[in-house]
Amino acid sequence: PTKARYALLLPDDKVYFRNVGLGEWEQLVLTHPFQTNANTMHWSPTGSRLAVGCDHGVCIWSFVIPPYATTSKVRQTAWMHFISVSARRTRSVEWSPCGRYLCVSSVGAYFFDIWDVAKGQRGRTSFTFGSPIAEIKWSPDGESLFVGSESRAEFRIYNTLNFNSRSWTGVRYSSCCWSFNGEVLLLARADSPTVNILNFSRRVETLQTRMMLDLTPKLSPKVPGGLVHMLAWSPNSERLAISFKVGGGHGHASSKAAAKGVRYAPSKRAGKQQSRGLGESSAVASGSVGGLEKDSNDCALIALFGTTWGTLPSFQPLGYIRGPPSVEFGVNMPVHMEFRPKCKGGALLAVCWTEGQITTYPMLFETGSNGRRGK
Repeated sequence: PTKARYALLLPDDKVYFRNVGLGEWEQLVLTHPFQTNANTMHWSPTGSRLAVGCDHGVCIWSFVIPPYATTSKVRQTAWMHFISVSARRTRSVEWSPCGRYLCVSSVGAYFFDIWDVAKGQRGRTSFTFGSPIAEIKWSPDGESLFVGSESRAEFRIYNTLNFNSRSWTGVRYSSCCWSFNGEVLLLARADSPTVNILNFSRRVETLQTRMMLDLTPKLSPKVPGGLVHMLAWSPNSERLAISFKVGGGHGHASSKAAAKGVRYAPSKRAGKQQSRGLGESSAVASGSVGGLEKDSNDCALIALFGTTWGTLPSFQPLGYIRGPPSVEFGVNMPVHMEFRPKCKGGALLAVCWTEGQITTYPMLFETGSNGRRGK
């Protein structure tokens, strides 16, 4: 809550913390006998709590800062509250934007629960779904809740005011993300190189399913494109990162050394970044796609787009991010991408790779100048 940091969950079921501003690992490590087979985590909006999904429930860690703390290097402590969800392993945890509620689903479960964390109580109703649930994403405005199936062939969007829902079936997707105002949902298709742009604004209801982003490779075999593996949209919705599946296929390499996930802590200010960077202005001015003059068979490229907001969003290609080269599997694929929640003067993207590396990419640009507007 007071630092530019991210949390890292490793296969040993421990959570480690990296101070981005200082470029060093913190002494605090989260571990507990209940925290077994952990595979997902999510920060609360204020950064004061971290939910870690594991066997039979969720470990909710609360951070304590000593009252005498005067520097950013002070050692924090944390205490854990365990909420028992089911006899199964937790699959997905998602905080509401207000930080009071926590959505939880388990592996193979056809339902999800909403917990009132402040009261330590589960909601009276479990929300059922037509097939096992894979992921849950709350819109930033808190008014909508995306729930996707394990088969990636069905998803449902709930109105959180009354929890009425609208269902989409027969649409296979691979990844999705919300815009900053909760009006737009990007949905990457699993069966075609396109991203559907679903707009839920009342101003453009007739165009909800008519817009899409075409990612078919057109320039040369060296330019990435094809089926989307993962999407990440910056919190201000001004930068969109897209990774692609290997060879346009339906899978990617895995690694025991790879991190299970990385999550940026919410922060009001960006610290001094000790990391690799992407020079956006040079990539655009030269008309090149950063680093594509070399053979890219041993490392993945992440496409980067700028977003301009009017009544509808439009996307402009900016260039590509080159990942670390592979030393084991042939292609070093990203397994998780996430933008820092708040970053003054641009955006900051963190990427976990299948071979265990974590890279951060600062993007410096003038924010709020692209005409975006809220509701």
